[in-house]
Amino acid sequence: MRSWFLLILVLYSSPAFSEHSATIGYSAIEQGDDRYLGGLSGQVLLGEYYVRGHFQRRKFLPVSLQTYSVALGKRAPLFGLSELQLGYGVVGLLERTSIQYTKEKDKAFNRNENQFNIGLALGVFWEKSFATHFHYTVGWEAYLFPAGIAAIFLTTGRKQYLSAGVGVEW
Repeated sequence: MRSWFLLILVLYSSPAFSEHSATIGYSAIEQGDDRYLGGLSGQVLLGEYYVRGHFQRRKFLPVSLQTYSVALGKRAPLFGLSELQLGYGVVGLLERTSIQYTKEKDKAFNRNENQFNIGLALGVFWEKSFATHFHYTVGWEAYLFPAGIAAIFLTTGRKQYLSAGVGVEW
């Protein structure tokens, strides 16, 4: 426990992590044919490095689909503008699919699957400060995965997110 505290203290006081922020907001994941499914997004920014996550859940009986993604990356100003940034890094994707029938005769077809995939994260973000320690952000992200590694059931080779959120800076 003490080693985690020391690591966080070192990272927090490091000059490379001079700007810190946390953001929470809404994200929409493309489900194909320009249909988007809403969900929750969050980000922690430590200097130029970020951890960004998305969660979506969709239930259409008897199928339930949950999508979790976590991206680790670096941000850099785009076109020399501090408010417009390019993000790039790696992403992990977990899709959980469950088929649960309620009728006894159909329960033999019940199925649960978890697919995990690792890929490349690319994004463009626009962030604007307001008040003293607050900001809002809008982003577009594309996650690219090597198709076929874990793609058997409802998994694709890419995911696209649109997101908007409000955050606090310290």
